[in-house]
Amino acid sequence: MLFHLNFILSRPDFKELQLNLFLTQLSNFMSFLEWVIASLIFWESLYNQLRYPKVLMHIHTLEQWQHSHDFSVNQYHAEKNTQIVMFLTAVTRNKFPALLN
Repeated sequence: MLFHLNFILSRPDFKELQLNLFLTQLSNFMSFLEWVIASLIFWESLYNQLRYPKVLMHIHTLEQWQHSHDFSVNQYHAEKNTQIVMFLTAVTRNKFPALLN
C-alpha cells in the first residue's frame, strides 16, 4: 500500500490531477453558490411583493387638466404670443449661442 501511495505521489502529473480535481470541486461549489444566491434573490423579491403590494401613486385623474385642441377657431392672441417668442429667440440666439448647446 505504501509503495502504491509513493508511486502515485511521484507521478509528474499528480499535481495536475490534483489541481484539476480541485478546480472541478471549486466549480461545482461555485455553481451551488450561484444557485443559492439566485434562489435567495427570487424568494426575497416574492416576499417583498407579498409584504408590500403595489400602491397606486396617483389618486387623481388628469381630466381637470385636459382640454380640446380646436385649431379652426381664430386665436389671434395665441398667434401674437408665438410671434413674440420667435422674435425673442431670434434676438437672443446671436447674443447667447452657448445656451443653445
